[in-house]
Amino acid sequence: FGDASTYVVVSRDVQTRPEEQLQRAVLERRPPPGLETFGPEVDPRPRDRFELLYEPTSGRPRELVYKFAASGETRRVRFEDWSEFQGIPYPRRRVYFDAEGRTTTTLEIRRMEPANTSERDFRML
Repeated sequence: FGDASTYVVVSRDVQTRPEEQLQRAVLERRPPPGLETFGPEVDPRPRDRFELLYEPTSGRPRELVYKFAASGETRRVRFEDWSEFQGIPYPRRRVYFDAEGRTTTTLEIRRMEPANTSERDFRML
């Protein structure tokens, strides 16, 4: 979401929960270059939409709600059990929910090991 040419923040607010208050940023994917307009769109098309809920003091993501334009389905993932590896914070557990709020998948990182990498280990999409 750090790429301002791909995503735009459309709103920010505070979401109050029984045990805490979280900051919320709502983002949308920008239209392809050349199709951006100022003012109301003549033919608005659905865009991928993301709601990022994060802790106000640390900025750590707590939850991501996303709706892809292609499917129109809303999904949610919660980031839990934060730890650090070589000074970098990461969530050990990610819990995915379906549209009805039922848990569908839980991914848990149990062990991390340092590794040497180079640009050859990555490819451009």
